[in-house]
Amino acid sequence: ANVIDVGTGTGILAIASIKLGASGVLAVDIEPYAIKAAKINFQLNGVEKQIRIGQGSIEAIPGAKGKHESASWVIANILAGVLEQLFSDGLGALVQPDGFLVLSGVLMAQTPALRACLQDYGFNLVAGQGAFVRPDVLTKLVAQDKIHEWFIPNLSAGMIAHAPSNSRGKEYT
Repeated sequence: ANVIDVGTGTGILAIASIKLGASGVLAVDIEPYAIKAAKINFQLNGVEKQIRIGQGSIEAIPGAKGKHESASWVIANILAGVLEQLFSDGLGALVQPDGFLVLSGVLMAQTPALRACLQDYGFNLVAGQGAFVRPDVLTKLVAQDKIHEWFIPNLSAGMIAHAPSNSRGKEYT
């Protein structure tokens, strides 16, 4: 998968990812009702063959030799406190080197703490909630997957962070 959707809920971000050009999505959620709703929505939108779904959190993301699968885009629309906990569980390690982490569902008052968390885990904030976006960074985002066309205009309650090409963020234990 080139997109991982953590906390998929109804599956709307996973569906949008496929509709905007992602080759595949791995979606996870801890709620059984969310999994059921997402599967129905995937079928209604004709994308069920391009999206794998699993119940659980980061531990539900398969991988080889104790490492989780990774993707060039990792998306999560979850409250800031949960996002901070997910970082300690390995959220940053899901993002491939030179990939992007898109976070939403964050209140303005919570952004300073989440920004600090992103920096602690080796991510560089490139867009979102008052952050300055350099034209060259925006151009690079545009050059990535078509998925940017949806994320960029909808950042009023979220952030995009970039994983440096020389790391996969801080590893978890």
